[in-house]
Amino acid sequence: MMALISVVALALISLIPWLSTTQSSESSGGWIYESAEVGDLGGQSEAEAAEVSTPSTRSSRSREWAVTAGARRDGYKQMDLVPTAHGPLAILAEPQAEEPDSSRDTDRTIHTILASLDSKTGTVRWFRTVSPLVDTRYAYDSESWVYSTWHKPDATSVSADGEYVALRLEMQPSQTDPPDSPRWNADHPQKHTILILSTKTGEVVRTVEVSGVLLGQALTNNDLLVQTSSTFRPEAGEITTYPLSSPKASGSSWRSTNWLVGATARGALLSTTPPGISCGPNKCILTTVTLNDPSTGTVQQTYDRVTRFLPAGGLVRLADGQALPAARDDAAWNAARQELIDLHSGTTINVSNPQIDTAVTPTGQAWLFYETEDQREKKQPPTSWLPMNDTSTTPRTEDLEVVTLTREEGFKDSTVHIERTTLTMGSGG
Repeated sequence: MMALISVVALALISLIPWLSTTQSSESSGGWIYESAEVGDLGGQSEAEAAEVSTPSTRSSRSREWAVTAGARRDGYKQMDLVPTAHGPLAILAEPQAEEPDSSRDTDRTIHTILASLDSKTGTVRWFRTVSPLVDTRYAYDSESWVYSTWHKPDATSVSADGEYVALRLEMQPSQTDPPDSPRWNADHPQKHTILILSTKTGEVVRTVEVSGVLLGQALTNNDLLVQTSSTFRPEAGEITTYPLSSPKASGSSWRSTNWLVGATARGALLSTTPPGISCGPNKCILTTVTLNDPSTGTVQQTYDRVTRFLPAGGLVRLADGQALPAARDDAAWNAARQELIDLHSGTTINVSNPQIDTAVTPTGQAWLFYETEDQREKKQPPTSWLPMNDTSTTPRTEDLEVVTLTREEGFKDSTVHIERTTLTMGSGG
């Protein structure tokens, strides 16, 4: 009888609107998982209550506006700045409570702050909180050996048109097992919750819950794609496509032996090697990347001889006819003809010694080009840039408006700075 009551109760809970702020939990195989909690939509005043400041106006020729936010001091450094069609979206861990032992500061009640900013003024367009925390690839795990063989996928994905963002929430450890118990245990399948939000309004478009090892996630303009497996390899798993226009519709699945690494407006991007694998003078594993139909997995286009995949939506490959340079021959690698392909627009840009990064701009993203690796690693100004998803093939050297997010560590407090600034190109070398 009690079991029947429990089943009925869970069914009723599932009918409660998603925006409910009541936290519940679900048990699976002896493990207890916290249910996702989404706070009410708010604006500037609610953001200020969460220590996200009112924007300050221009204080120099290069800075248009600046916003500060409180940051945690206890190791929670989750933060991100996501480019969208409606201005940058700041993703921050909730600031630390005044009292260290406050119930607000337990692992189960720390929230992620989502603040959509107006790119012209820095004011908050919409604000809300979610919990558990948005997952990160740097989150602590007692089974640290996993990271030597498996690249944890990014927790955030943005559709090519910038209208949707997908957020994977951090899997909660068991409440019944010891705190140091391995979380990657085959006897206790992992569970993941992914929220898809409208970047225009902040409304939840769809919620997806999946089990197993999550190898990758991506957004087209119409679908969420999730790759899961019973192991840490794609051969034992599948890719499931969830339509955004039908939030209650079941996903359709297809199998692939390759890794889901991203998506364009209408296609899934799969790679023969895991994300993070690149090719250079010291070690080179050439990769093949395919553009696949998101519903069936049918290959639509193939890119071979790939030396580097760029998660923002690009890849670098050896140009046709260019031989693979010898190992440890830096001069040959620097002289090798390579090309950057913007997978959103299909544009091909000729590059040599490609040192490429990305920047968040008021209207999207841009490719940044550096002449040397040292120039990029030392955070020196790039020498040129190109807007992403653009047909232009000639890098630009004029100033670029960017939005940046940095963290300042203090003795007692830490502060996050979000600024719209002017980036002036450097001379390189």
